[in-house]
Parts: sequence; structure tokens; C-alpha cells
Amino acid sequence: MIQTRELRIGNIVGVFRTQTLEKMTEPTIGKVQQIRFNKKFNYYQFQVPEYSGLVLIGESDLQPIALIPEWMLKFGFQLFPWGWVKKSTDDVGLRITHHFCFERQGEKSLKIEYVHELQNLWFVHTKEELS
Repeated sequence: MIQTRELRIGNIVGVFRTQTLEKMTEPTIGKVQQIRFNKKFNYYQFQVPEYSGLVLIGESDLQPIALIPEWMLKFGFQLFPWGWVKKSTDDVGLRITHHFCFERQGEKSLKIEYVHELQNLWFVHTKEELS
């Protein structure tokens, strides 16, 4: 399950409900389009390619997507002997190790386990969306 505070509009996540709100055993990949709050629940509105329109989903029906090399390639990262590298339109670079750790000189490394974490890290450093 993903916590509300971890998500931003545009994050890619696994969704465990169908358009008719039936529970699924395997997630469908969706993009957060809107986050709605009420007093009892946090609802997310998703755009899922297989559905027509947007779907409201509760927090318990979300799953983070594991970060694997295929996602790095989809996002435009290139693999070099020293790790994954991508530059933004402003020529700001981001390097991720082969084991999906973000390292800055003089700081503790940060393990990136999920796609939405990489998307959020990219946005913080480049002010651009990674989708």
C-alpha cells in the first residue's frame, strides 16, 4: 500500500480495482490524475488506459510498482558502467547506481525501490515530470 503523502499528480502506480470497482488480483498500471480528500477517506482519481474516463480508488487499492531496468529505459535513462544517467532539458543530470541508489557527494545514499519514488526524486531535482 502507498501512503497519501508519497503521491503526486502524474505518479504511476498499480490499481487493484476495475472501472466497476470490482477487486482484481493483479494490478492495472494507472496514473494519478487527481487526489481528493474527505473526512473519512482519501480517494485518488486515476486514468487507466483500459478504462473509459477516470476512476475513483481508495488508498488500500493502490500498490507501488517495483523499479526495474525496463522502467528506467521507459523514462529515458541510459545505462553506463557507472550507473543509470539522464539529463533534464536544463542539462541537470541525475545518476542512479545499478542497484537503484541515488548518491550525492558527502551524503548518505538513498535506495529507490518504486517507480513513484524515482518520479518524485526526478521532479525535486529537475522541476520536470518523469512519465
